[in-house]
Amino acid sequence: MDGVILVDKPAGMTSFSLASKVRRLTGAKKSGHAGTLDPLATGVMAILLGSATKLSEYLSSEDKRYTATVKFGISTDSMDSDGEIVSQRECNFTKEDLLIAIEKFKGDITQIPPKYSAIKVNGRKLYSYARNGEEVEIPSREVHIFRFDLVSFDAEKYEAVVDVLCSKGTYIRSLANDLGEELGCGAHLTALRRTQSGDFSIENCVTLAELESDRDKAAEKVISCEDVISFMKRIDIKNEGLKSLRNGNPIDLSLAEGEPSAEEELVRLFCEDEFYAVGKRTENVYKIVKMIKAVS
Repeated sequence: MDGVILVDKPAGMTSFSLASKVRRLTGAKKSGHAGTLDPLATGVMAILLGSATKLSEYLSSEDKRYTATVKFGISTDSMDSDGEIVSQRECNFTKEDLLIAIEKFKGDITQIPPKYSAIKVNGRKLYSYARNGEEVEIPSREVHIFRFDLVSFDAEKYEAVVDVLCSKGTYIRSLANDLGEELGCGAHLTALRRTQSGDFSIENCVTLAELESDRDKAAEKVISCEDVISFMKRIDIKNEGLKSLRNGNPIDLSLAEGEPSAEEELVRLFCEDEFYAVGKRTENVYKIVKMIKAVS
């Protein structure tokens, strides 16, 4: 089986475990996922099956949207409720103070990722250092917050629900932690739900329970490799260019039908209505960037 299934990830499960589970349920030879979610989190997870695993880099780069619950007054070492408490402080801010603080995190911001994360520093994942009690300098990163809206605020519990639309690489745990520091009391994430990843929304997802109870549903939910990256322009190669395409060789523009794409623009390369590869135009040829269709 080749393609992508959108699954509503359950809480308490790693992204890797979910991908492995879906692979076994569908009988696919291999699986992967686009855009990791922490065990605490739920929501949109694109599970890549078969040759679709080659598309991960194109799907993981899309913007994401989340609904998050933030608890103020308590900070943890993981910046979420799975971690150990490192500080407890009194909260004395108002809803208006919270709204003002939120505004400061819109647009381009600098984040320091959580020390319990899979980002690599000097070839090792950060959580490896953290679990061994080793200190390491964590490089900051630039991310973009397109929207950051307050959905609700419980002034007695000092707990807020927020809606965030952000760029690739944004850590909502860090955002919650930094928001708490801005308000002078600290904070951590208690719940996180990804509601959108690129063009994929939670309404398009199937639950793991549904897949387990009706395995035929998996086949119905598979999005083909060519459709899952439909944001890339389609280029049809004439039959004379099929051999070059199958061999991964550059293809002259004269062998492509229709108007050529812009230079360096990623495109989907088809021949005889079959999707073979992701490519890009460089001067007078289409170069293969990644072969998708297995050629025997």
